[in-house]
Amino acid sequence: MRIGIIEDDNLLRKALDTSLKNQGYTTILAGSRKEAIKNIDSSVDLLIVDIGLPDGDGINLYQELQKNGRIPAIFLTAKDDEDDIVKGLELGADDYITKPFSTRELIARMIQCEAGGEGDNGMKAVASVIMNRVNVPNGEYARISQGGNIRNILFQQGQFDCARETINQAYNSQNIYNMNPTYIHYQIADWALSGNRLNEIGECLWYLNPFRPSCVSTFPSNGSGTFHTRLGKHCFYRPTSKYAQT
Repeated sequence: MRIGIIEDDNLLRKALDTSLKNQGYTTILAGSRKEAIKNIDSSVDLLIVDIGLPDGDGINLYQELQKNGRIPAIFLTAKDDEDDIVKGLELGADDYITKPFSTRELIARMIQCEAGGEGDNGMKAVASVIMNRVNVPNGEYARISQGGNIRNILFQQGQFDCARETINQAYNSQNIYNMNPTYIHYQIADWALSGNRLNEIGECLWYLNPFRPSCVSTFPSNGSGTFHTRLGKHCFYRPTSKYAQT
């Protein structure tokens, strides 16, 4: 079975792609109306279509893709707008799904992936580092977050392995798309989003699993962080004066 996924949110598109492939389906991906027109035709068996695309309306796109025959479809929407939902269903869509990946969901998946086996404090420590990066007033992470954008921090290139599907050109199964958060992960996400931080972590911006008993004194390699504490398997590092210049 071939399924066309038309969704501009990279995280959601990848999550759907991973989940469906794991169940044996073939997927064709598009992140915009333009890509969908180019890559997807009536040969697909099902469409999953975002209503709000950056370069057009997903409902109108669905009409266009059906010119050569009806294609079953499920609409994705971040809206609770009944008019959008009704319009899509009237045009022949089979169902709709409200988009699931809120900021809360992202953090819950990340802390489960990065520290799910290290107890409440281990997960709170990771959540604290994420939120410290979001809120730090200067340096690299201030530029990346652009005023507090958590997604920018979580998906910054080369930072969190759990946000990557491949590492060194090999598939990384330990990624957020394969996580299934439970109550405790959402509880800690809410705790962090409410402004709480683990006291032991302070202003730390980095953590590292050294896979050995001792922690290196500085991290990352540019010397912008110095060792602060260790919790479980991870060493945590607070910023030095060099960080502000990054």
